Amino acid sequence: MTVDYEINSGHADTDPIDIAASYSRKDAKRVAAILDGLRARGIEVWFDKNIPGGALWEEHIARNMRKAHAVIFFVSKDSLASDRCFDEVSTARTLKKPLIPLLLDPVRVPEDLPDRLVLTLQARNAVEAFGREPAEVIDALMAALAHVGITAHGAAASPVAHAAARGDDMPRYHEPVSRRKLLIAGGAGFAALAIAAILMFVPFDDNNIMSGAPIPVASGEWCGLGTPELLSRTQTIGDVELARRAQGGDIAAMTMACLNVNAQCNTGTVDVAAMAPAYVFCEKAAEAGNLRALFNKGWLLQRGCGVEMNGPAAARAFKASASSGCAIAQYYLGSLYAEGNLVGYNDAEAVRLFELAAAQDYPPALNYLAAMVAQGKGVAEDDARAASLYQRAADLGNAMAMFNLARAYERGSGVTQDIEAAIIWYRRASLQTSDQNAAKLAKDSLVRLGRE
Repeated sequence: MTVDYEINSGHADTDPIDIAASYSRKDAKRVAAILDGLRARGIEVWFDKNIPGGALWEEHIARNMRKAHAVIFFVSKDSLASDRCFDEVSTARTLKKPLIPLLLDPVRVPEDLPDRLVLTLQARNAVEAFGREPAEVIDALMAALAHVGITAHGAAASPVAHAAARGDDMPRYHEPVSRRKLLIAGGAGFAALAIAAILMFVPFDDNNIMSGAPIPVASGEWCGLGTPELLSRTQTIGDVELARRAQGGDIAAMTMACLNVNAQCNTGTVDVAAMAPAYVFCEKAAEAGNLRALFNKGWLLQRGCGVEMNGPAAARAFKASASSGCAIAQYYLGSLYAEGNLVGYNDAEAVRLFELAAAQDYPPALNYLAAMVAQGKGVAEDDARAASLYQRAADLGNAMAMFNLARAYERGSGVTQDIEAAIIWYRRASLQTSDQNAAKLAKDSLVRLGRE
C-alpha cells in the first residue's frame, strides 16, 4: 500500500470516514478510480494515500479503520499475497467493521483465497469489478454500502466539490500529514470577521492609501511562510489600519486581508458573503504580481469561499503561482498530484514540484518529498536520501519531519540505528505546538520506548 504526505492531506482525527480501503500498491490506479467514483456519490473515503508522509503507517491505518464505518478490501492476486493487506483485513475483523470484498480480478471466493483469509472473506458477499463498466461498479458498491448503513451525504457532488466541502488541503499531509489546515492562533478569527465587516463598508478609493510603516514581509517571504506567521506581522498595525490600506490599494495589505479571511474558510466560521471582499483583494493583489495572493485565490476558488466554487480555475491559479516559483504553491500542487485531487494522479509530477519547493528549503515539501523517496513513489526508493531530507526539514522546524527522522533513527532506516538520537527527536517533536498530530505521535513513541 502507498503512503503520502504530511500537510495534512488526510483526515483530521475528528473527521468522519464512511469507508477505509485496503489494497495492494500495485493496484493503486484501479483503486483510485473507484474511490473517486464513490467520492463523487458523496461517500467519505480514507485510504493510505491520505497518510501524512512518513507517519507511523501501521498505527495511522489502524486509527482510521477504527473511525471508518466499513472497510472495502480490493481483492486481486497481488492483494491476496500481501502481508500488509492481510494485517489490515485482520484489523478490520478484530474491530468488527463491516468488510466488503471488491474483486478487481476474477478471483473465486473462497476457492482462490489463501487459507489465512478464507474464514474472514468466504461468508461475505463480494462486489465484482472486473469486466464491468465503472458506473456499474459504483452502483453495486453503493448498494453494498447501503446494506451496512452507509449512504451518500446529501446531493451527489463532484470529487472536487466534495473534497472542498470537507475542507481538504495538502497534507496532509499531514503537513504526512495530516492534513493540513491553515489555522490562525489566538484571536485572529475575530480579526478576520472584523476586517471582512470593515471592508464591506469602506468605499474603495485609489487615493486612500494610509501612511505608516509598511507591512513587514520581505518579497521572498510571501511564499515561504505559513499563514499564521505572515498574519503575525500585522499585529502592530491593527485590523482597521490593515483594512484601510487594503482598500487603498496596498498590495501587501490586500494579500493579508485575503489571508486573514482565507484561513477562516477552512473552519466555516465566517459567512460566505463576508468572504467576497477578501476574494476580490486576492484577485487584485494577484493581478499586481503577488504570488501568494495568486495561490490564495486558487485556495478560495477550490473551496467556494467568497466566490463560486470552480475547480479548474483553482487549478489554473495553483499552476500559475507554482510555475512562477512560489514554494507553497509548488508544495500544495504537488500534494494534489500525489492524491489525484483536483488534478490528475501523477506521482512523478508531484515529486518534480516537491523538488522545486525543497530547493527553496520549504519544510513541508522537504518532508513530503522524503516520504515519497522512502516509498519509491514517482522516484527511486532511497532510505538514505529520505533520512537526509527529513533531517533538513527537521532542522528547519517541521514537526512531522522531526517525528519521521526519529522513526528513521529508531529503525535504522537510511541512518545508523541510534535509539538515543531517536528519543532526542521524539522529544523535540513532542514539545512543539505547531502540529499537534506530530506531537501526539512523538509522545506515544516515547511512552512505547519507556522514555516519556
